[in-house]
Amino acid sequence: MSIEEFFVAIGGDYMGAKHRMLKDERILKYVLRFPQDPSMQELEEANRANDRETAFRAAHTLKGVAANLSLTPLAVAASNLTEQLRPLQEDPDQDLLNEVRKTYQLVIDAIAELA
Repeated sequence: MSIEEFFVAIGGDYMGAKHRMLKDERILKYVLRFPQDPSMQELEEANRANDRETAFRAAHTLKGVAANLSLTPLAVAASNLTEQLRPLQEDPDQDLLNEVRKTYQLVIDAIAELA
């Protein structure tokens, strides 16, 4: 799978990534590092612990990382969850959290194919 095919598979923005990082090699380098980012694990742990502040911070970080890498569907899903959590008064909406999980897994699966 090429880097362009990766972005097609996940519904991401290859041209946006190319504009920011200029070279496919650089895009590939950072996309391959994405699974090491702890934000999703932190979000899951915070959800289990009913820790709203950590869940918000993890969702916000995941949104930023995904947006910087042009992983658009994941960035949108994480953004929706971030905004729902922003007041720090509610636990994560399970539908929004499930959408983050689904799009995150799609990205991880595509990265495995890319590697």
